[in-house]
Amino acid sequence: MAKIPNTAFFPAGTFEIENSEYTAAVDSCTLTPTTPVTPITDVSGETTHVAGVPVWALAVSNLQDTSSLTALTMKLIEWVGQVKTIKYVPKSGGKGFAVKVVIVPGAIGGAGGAVAKSTVTFPCNGQPVILDAAAA
Repeated sequence: MAKIPNTAFFPAGTFEIENSEYTAAVDSCTLTPTTPVTPITDVSGETTHVAGVPVWALAVSNLQDTSSLTALTMKLIEWVGQVKTIKYVPKSGGKGFAVKVVIVPGAIGGAGGAVAKSTVTFPCNGQPVILDAAAA
């Protein structure tokens, strides 16, 4: 039996939308699949499960900034409904991912005395692309 090593990584990295880096505006980035599974029971009573194609969503927690039209908060409002490529690349220990998402805006505001943050979940079109070192 082969012994497979595991190299864990810390998710700190860079976050880009269409070649503009928004790393300073993002404090969390999670790409999550929802994979449909269909059970098939044959005439003998045996059940087999068949996995379908995953549907992905990219959840991003961002620090709100409304002081500039180029800030991520403002760009999400401007780009609503557009399809953009988002790239997340860990600083070390892991490969990066690129995915096409439908842009939706995040919340504005929050509790008094707290940092204004929001979480937005972008629906993804297609499957994520694993980036090699040259593409990252």
